[in-house]
Amino acid sequence: MRGRSPRTGIAAAAVAAGVLAASACVSSEPGALSAEQAQPLHRSIAAARAAADRGDPAAASVALAAFRRRVDRLEAEGAITAGLADDLERRALLAAARVPVEVIPPPPPPVEVAPPAGDDEDDDERGRDGGDKGKRKGEGKRGKRDG
Repeated sequence: MRGRSPRTGIAAAAVAAGVLAASACVSSEPGALSAEQAQPLHRSIAAARAAADRGDPAAASVALAAFRRRVDRLEAEGAITAGLADDLERRALLAAARVPVEVIPPPPPPVEVAPPAGDDEDDDERGRDGGDKGKRKGEGKRGKRDG
């Protein structure tokens, strides 16, 4: 599955069901889609599938909404029957409901963290206060008390 999670694949399959439904209704019979009318529906479904494949739930939802608007327009124009429109709408709604759960965005790229300002290797040798690390007050480099 080309780097996709199985859940994204499920969403893409659900969206693909709309393609099959739209393809099946292309006909010259009254109330069925012509090839010309079906093209925008196919493009919307293809856009939804592509968005699901790349893990973009917002784009998948937008494409499915566009599909539903086109179905509504075709029904209003009398180009498809109410039954066919209802079937296509139902499939699009089912796919849209699955998008937020199944289309998983890719993880963000790792963030590089810069070392804190002023963190210097010399600080580690001498301690934060710049003095000799581990030495008590009044001790020199040899560890003996001065004086």
